[in-house]
Amino acid sequence: MAGALLTPVGDDDANALEAVADEIEAAATDDLAAAAAVREMAVQRRKGRSWRHLAEQGSIRSALDRIGVGVLRLRSNAARLRRTAARGLVAEGVSTRRIGTLFGVSHQRVSSIVATKNDRKPEGATDA
Repeated sequence: MAGALLTPVGDDDANALEAVADEIEAAATDDLAAAAAVREMAVQRRKGRSWRHLAEQGSIRSALDRIGVGVLRLRSNAARLRRTAARGLVAEGVSTRRIGTLFGVSHQRVSSIVATKNDRKPEGATDA
């Protein structure tokens, strides 16, 4: 991009971005497994299996649990990416008001994001 500003590359920033990307890929794998489970339920319904059978078999709950974990992982990773980017922009001298405009949130929310110390692994995350 012409006229792009360059800053020193930090391993911590790059590592944080790689970790978020890894978690998103893991979530995508989990989402594909959930989709396959739901498609199998569709096959079973076409064969005449009752909703009760699917529920008693655990298919419905299993699919809902997988979907729920995926949603939590994605939300957590979005927050981690937002936090990493906001901190990087602040370190580069960008105002919280400008960051808020770039992110579509208030400058107060940006201040809160930057101050958050939560960098733990997302719920449902696994070690790859």
